[in-house]
Amino acid sequence: MFERAKGANNPKHVFMKLIDLYRANERWDHVEELSKAMIKKHKNSSKAWISHLGDMLDVMKSKGVQNLDLSSIISRALQSLPKRKHLKLLPQHGILLFKNGAQEKGRTVFEAIVANYPKR
Repeated sequence: MFERAKGANNPKHVFMKLIDLYRANERWDHVEELSKAMIKKHKNSSKAWISHLGDMLDVMKSKGVQNLDLSSIISRALQSLPKRKHLKLLPQHGILLFKNGAQEKGRTVFEAIVANYPKR
């Protein structure tokens, strides 16, 4: 059914909706697997990377990981995305960190954005 839906609709939106369904049912192993598959197919999409960051934070929280380190994902995203899309990704990363209890890391991300993009 999933393959047929991808063929008839926008595949990125189908991936995101299925991930949302798995997230609602707390099937974290499927969320992680599908999120990684989405990133492989849509590595030039900032929305896909933002969704992947949120998914990985939820998976980490479900596994009980205390250290919310997403630096490897962010570095991969910044390498894959065009430079013009970096500014879409970085504030969302800071917001996700801030909402999930890593206020200092989130604040550091926003300070780096202001330092690197002073006119924005």
